[in-house]
Amino acid sequence: MECLNELQDSGKPVSKEQGEMYLKMLYPFAPHIASELWQKLGNQTFLSISPWPTLDTSMLVQTEFELVVQVNGKIRGRLKAQIGMTEVQAMAAAKPILAEHLVGKEIVKTIFVTNKLLNLVIR
Repeated sequence: MECLNELQDSGKPVSKEQGEMYLKMLYPFAPHIASELWQKLGNQTFLSISPWPTLDTSMLVQTEFELVVQVNGKIRGRLKAQIGMTEVQAMAAAKPILAEHLVGKEIVKTIFVTNKLLNLVIR
């Protein structure tokens, strides 16, 4: 479902090749409808004997992550950040989100989990 939602949200038309790939991945979960749609795309062979899509490992490399910014354990925002970001860089990136929550407050403790979370305990 996530794949289908991404394809629909992109606003781009889905090519026949992309549709066939999607149906191959859908087949184990919904074999009857996947086979029916496979034939509607004009394929003469059975979907059950078509080759499985091959893995492209270059597509698995991730350069960004979603940094969760919290104040006293409550989520105040999320932002895209580069993998391997340091605590100082995370504080600088989260400054616009944190500005209103830190007015007149003292930072007691900073909890930073690399590639995941920045949490400030304030008083």
